[in-house]
Amino acid sequence: MRPTKFRVYYEYEIDGEIHKGIESEASWFLLTQSGELLQHGPLDPVRSCKEYKKLIPIFYIGLTDKNGKEIYEGDIVSEGGIVSVIEWATANARFCYKTETGTVGLYGFYGEIIGSIYQNPELLNE
Repeated sequence: MRPTKFRVYYEYEIDGEIHKGIESEASWFLLTQSGELLQHGPLDPVRSCKEYKKLIPIFYIGLTDKNGKEIYEGDIVSEGGIVSVIEWATANARFCYKTETGTVGLYGFYGEIIGSIYQNPELLNE
């Protein structure tokens, strides 16, 4: 069984400027069983003090790339010259990605992460 880990993609606005990023679960986020993301501090969980425009949990699929980097849903990967987006995973560490001909599922991966759909969508247009 793969460990349950997640990161959070966020967007918020300060003085009309949109700030975007990805934080690890250790960066003061909790994901409830109902799917609600809470920001927490050293004391108690609270609803976020920032006015987030977007908070999206991104789950670890249980695999690493050829460099040992953990692969999360939404990661853009390259293997054998094919650039794809990791879409979802099941408990047995199977993952799927989209290609021009459809969705493909694999049980192993020997490529590398080159970006994230959230931070580097332009990588898919190349």
